[in-house]
Amino acid sequence: MAPAEKFGAIQLKTSTYVLPDEPVHYERFQWLAKEVTDVGGEATLVRVKDIEGMPHAAIVAMFNEARARDYDEIVEPITHLIKDSKSHKRSIETFSAQLQKLRQRFQEIRDIDYFQSPRGEDVQRLLQKAEALESPQKKPETATRLRVEDYRDKTWITRPRPEIESRRFGLADPQIYRCGRQIRFRKLTRGVP
Repeated sequence: MAPAEKFGAIQLKTSTYVLPDEPVHYERFQWLAKEVTDVGGEATLVRVKDIEGMPHAAIVAMFNEARARDYDEIVEPITHLIKDSKSHKRSIETFSAQLQKLRQRFQEIRDIDYFQSPRGEDVQRLLQKAEALESPQKKPETATRLRVEDYRDKTWITRPRPEIESRRFGLADPQIYRCGRQIRFRKLTRGVP
């Protein structure tokens, strides 16, 4: 892999590499040009707005194709990891270690996916499927029972017609003090549902 390709550059011709025109990419190419000239090679750094004969959509498609190939490299390992996990062929530690390596590689590709290749979203969903297998299923939490004492003599914010709230919660003869939209229920005759 050429050093420029590590940054996500695509090769147009045999000696031309392209990245989106952003300061960080320009700096990377400056560094790369210096490295090439330091070892006796030749490097020319050129900024262009358009490439004649190549519409912007074609350039974006080239970037997306390059990233799709990168993403495709990790699809098979993720798929095998999921299959092996479902058949319990790997320990949870081995599974987690391999999943972490694949997450890291996915993030490296995502960092150079300048035009958000659709393939990246597919791989992300596959990775999320694997991540779901990593953590054991949690049991649903049991709802804690509400206590009337926790709600007695509290200030509530409600709709403009608080009497609807008082009937809904079965409050007999609530004492309503209007202060803007705040009300106070004083008298509870039965518990909060």
